[in-house]
Amino acid sequence: MYSYLFLCCCFVVETSMIRFSISTLLPKLVYNIRRQSSKITYAFKTDQVLYDFIAAAKRNDDSAAEQLVETPEFSDPDVLEGIDSLGNTPLILCAQRNWSDICKMLIDLNCNMNHQNLFGSTSLMCSAANGNLAALSTLLKCERTSIDLASRFGQTALMKAVIAGKSDSVDLLLKAGASVKIKNKQGKTALDLANEKGQIKIVNQLISFCSSSE
Repeated sequence: MYSYLFLCCCFVVETSMIRFSISTLLPKLVYNIRRQSSKITYAFKTDQVLYDFIAAAKRNDDSAAEQLVETPEFSDPDVLEGIDSLGNTPLILCAQRNWSDICKMLIDLNCNMNHQNLFGSTSLMCSAANGNLAALSTLLKCERTSIDLASRFGQTALMKAVIAGKSDSVDLLLKAGASVKIKNKQGKTALDLANEKGQIKIVNQLISFCSSSE
C-alpha cells in the first residue's frame, strides 16, 4: 500500500517537474527559434541589398545605387565591404563609374578605402586610371586613403594614371602628395613609365614637379 502511494507521489512530482521544465524552456526555445529566423531573414536581406547594388552598378544606374546606400542594411559590413566576382567593393564600383556623391556616402559609412580587388587595384587606382576626376578628388580628400599603396605589380595610382595617359589624374595625385620616387616591380618610376609610353605631356608634368620640389 505504502509502496503504491510512494510511486503515485513520485509520479505526481515527476509530472510537475516536467510541466515546470516545459513551461520554463518553451518560451526560451520559441525565442531562440525566432531569433535565428530573424538572423536568417536579415542575412538574406543584406545579401539582396549587395546583389541589387552590384546589379545597379552594372547597368550604370546611380539613382538606384544611391537609394540602396541610404538603406539601414548598407551599413552592415557584409554589404559595405561585400565584393562582386572580381573582388570589387561598392566603393571601387563607384570609383570606376565616377559616382563621386555615392563615394562620399560610402566614406561617411567608414568603408575600407584601400581594399584591393583581384587585380590588386584600389578605388583610388581605378578612378585615377579611368580619369574619373570627381571620384578621384573625393577619395583624395579622405585621410584614410593610402595614396602610394601599390598593386600586385608594384604600380601606384600615379603609375596607373601615367600608363593610361590621364594627365589630369596625374596633376591631382601630385598635388595630393603622391610620390614620384616609388619604383614598381620592374624597377621603374612613374617618369620611366611615362617615357616608355611616350606620354610627352605627362613627362613634362613629372619633370616640372620634380624640379619644383627639389
